[in-house]
Amino acid sequence: MTLKRFTAPPEDGFIPPSSPDPPTYETCIEAIGDKKNTMLAYDRNPGPATAGKSFYNYDSEEWNSECSLGFGLYPNPLRQGSGGAPTPEGQPWVARILVKCPDIPRMMREGFHWTDENILPEEGYIKLEREEKAFRWKRNYFLADLQHPRRWVARVFVEASNLKTLSDFKLSHHLSKATVIWCRAWAQAWGKDNLMIYNFEYDDPEYSFNAIYDDMPLDGWWPWPKAGEGK
Repeated sequence: MTLKRFTAPPEDGFIPPSSPDPPTYETCIEAIGDKKNTMLAYDRNPGPATAGKSFYNYDSEEWNSECSLGFGLYPNPLRQGSGGAPTPEGQPWVARILVKCPDIPRMMREGFHWTDENILPEEGYIKLEREEKAFRWKRNYFLADLQHPRRWVARVFVEASNLKTLSDFKLSHHLSKATVIWCRAWAQAWGKDNLMIYNFEYDDPEYSFNAIYDDMPLDGWWPWPKAGEGK
């Protein structure tokens, strides 16, 4: 199947309403295959280093909202602290995924999917925290939905005690659904923030819930519930 190539989108990243319907997420992934550095059907144009502009300063009121979905990830979720919960102690790194999405129920229905092709490489950076703590080095990645208009944007930050760990870090290699230790989603409507609508706890399944769709199986990076699984 041949994808139509669209003209470059305007600076805000959206294709004008008069443009043809964009390809689906799955179609884009099939077209990309294993090729690297391939421009997608909507002609993403690499720009200057912007340190997360698409995430922090998106030119739309709905995208300037707080994060509505978050993940915590450890490379070894089985490593437990004194209280029996997964602990960052002894881990080579810890990671968080923070997602801005104006329609979380839609993401539940369609699944939350991303690969290396979603990374916006020109926006990433590494920072050394001034505060003395175990994980002082922080690498920031920024991701965006392949569809236009975008359904979500995300920030992934990985913390480590040394720069070498972060310089060698590869999202698709080091992060996986098996490393998710918690996941939470919040409602953002009627001026009410921080109202939890979804929760997953790796070490305590009884605290997992979906206040929107109950036990409906969720695809992609949603850690629970999966088809054929209960609490």
